[in-house]
Amino acid sequence: MDNEKFNKIIDLQQKIGSNFHGGYYGLSILFDKGIWILKRNNFKLNHQNFEDFYNGKEIEILGIEGKIFIENNGKIENRNFNDFFEDNYQFIFESNIFEVFNWPNNVLQTVINELIKISFDSDFSENEKATLIEGIVLKISYEIDKSEKCTKNENKILFAKLIYISNGYKDIYNKVHDLFGKYINVEKKIYNDIKTINYIDETWFKIGFDFANGNIFGLKEKGYCYSAIVKELYGDDKFKNYVSESFSPNPSNKSKCILKDHSKMNYIKNYFEKNSLYIHIKFIEYFDKLN
Repeated sequence: MDNEKFNKIIDLQQKIGSNFHGGYYGLSILFDKGIWILKRNNFKLNHQNFEDFYNGKEIEILGIEGKIFIENNGKIENRNFNDFFEDNYQFIFESNIFEVFNWPNNVLQTVINELIKISFDSDFSENEKATLIEGIVLKISYEIDKSEKCTKNENKILFAKLIYISNGYKDIYNKVHDLFGKYINVEKKIYNDIKTINYIDETWFKIGFDFANGNIFGLKEKGYCYSAIVKELYGDDKFKNYVSESFSPNPSNKSKCILKDHSKMNYIKNYFEKNSLYIHIKFIEYFDKLN
């Protein structure tokens, strides 16, 4: 094997391997990323210890020195671990054609892009491509199993985050099978047992609920601006970004872009169907675009 081909393999393994870490180890890596970003921007924190966080102590921002984040409305951005969690583990499939774009926080698109490059690379034989892609599939399966072995009894707070990662890895596993099935000889059942947990107290679910029932679409059609929509529905405009990001063609914070997040849209849709609630046609149209 020549050096150029060897370097491509190492690069692929590093890019994909660095994105896949299941279980509490994966959460600890993400925790460290969040702490690093906060410290880089001169936030003062109450603690920087994953063990404390594991035991239920949330990260609190005590103050800011020097450089700060500013939101569009001029307020200081209130970042917490949940923001970093979804920012760093997004599973949104946007294109099956490789383009020179950068999805630094989108694990699914990053993996697909790298595999598309390999599948079109004439330096590799078909057998070599199969070996590489099978290796990725086995890596994904291994990390899914690590998260699946964690239980709600161990840590009720972090269990939801583990399930989010596990479900996202299943999405990747299935998408790799869909796109590169001809290279995959390992006999492994494609995952379809996506787990569900109770998200009804999450902010994104509350906003998503009003997307699904049509309240937000109705106010938008009446000419309400995003601030006016959230003030009408929730009393103030602190949730404005969830609405503006969801409607934006190029959202800057995809963790708040509900209408382009398949897992959130699917959860909301299933909730409405299970409870025999009316789903607005616009919500269905957005959901169908994700499939």
